[in-house]
Amino acid sequence: MQNERIGWDCDPNADERGRFTVEDGQYVLTVWEVIAGTDGRFIQKSKNGDDKLNIKFGINGQGGTKWLFHNITFIPKGKSGHFIAVHAMKTLGISVDKGRVNLNPAELLGKVCRAEISTEEYPGPTGGKRYKNVIREMLYPMPDDTPELPTKAEAKKEEEVPF
Repeated sequence: MQNERIGWDCDPNADERGRFTVEDGQYVLTVWEVIAGTDGRFIQKSKNGDDKLNIKFGINGQGGTKWLFHNITFIPKGKSGHFIAVHAMKTLGISVDKGRVNLNPAELLGKVCRAEISTEEYPGPTGGKRYKNVIREMLYPMPDDTPELPTKAEAKKEEEVPF
């Protein structure tokens, strides 16, 4: 073993980008899951006390293995930022035409939209850099956009990881 050596070309600047993230750009997303809070409820509260949903979107075209989390906060009519949830609901095909939405979070499962996605850097647990994809803007789906569900391996992996 003393005379053996590994000859390996490597990138000294390599990081986890690409392993968990996709390149910045426009993607089709599918609602895979609405995440329950620590109290087991799916409808959570924002810091201001407004209803919010934490949604796990699958990123289509990635073999069912890449996703991102996105919060939609239902800010009351007349308050700054209200339009964000209105726009999100419209892009997911939820009617807001009557001025009142009565939504069961399960109704979002399998819904499709497009989104402009970018990558953000954040500090890792040991001081290193970590990366995650974030939605910059939700967009309306195209007629040929179809839902894409997680792979069986990914679904099994999720069952094993407690949140």
